[in-house]
Amino acid sequence: MKKFVLLAALSVAGFLALNIGGGLIESSQWVSTPQAQDKAESIMMYVAFGLFLLLGFSIIPLFIRLFLRGQIWVGNAEFPPIQFLQKYEKQVRWGVWLFMAVGLGIALLGMWADGSSLLD
Repeated sequence: MKKFVLLAALSVAGFLALNIGGGLIESSQWVSTPQAQDKAESIMMYVAFGLFLLLGFSIIPLFIRLFLRGQIWVGNAEFPPIQFLQKYEKQVRWGVWLFMAVGLGIALLGMWADGSSLLD
């Protein structure tokens, strides 16, 4: 579980670094031509999208574990759905990840079929 906390924290730190770095680059006029500025924006958008996916996928196991701990804490550990989640926590996590990945794939295919990109 520690690795998912670390991944979530690193993605948030990445967002902060991207924000600060982008502000510094823009204010210092380091990227002077419009073409270079467009390229830098494009790269930053893809990096931000990757960080967003990392945060989204790494937070799922944390929320499942938090939900289970909360249910156990309030005394619902003997209920069948909670017992099922406790027994198959890893498989539920993989199922949610698979569901999210399929949804992402469908969205990306639809986006590319319309001729869009992440920057539109």
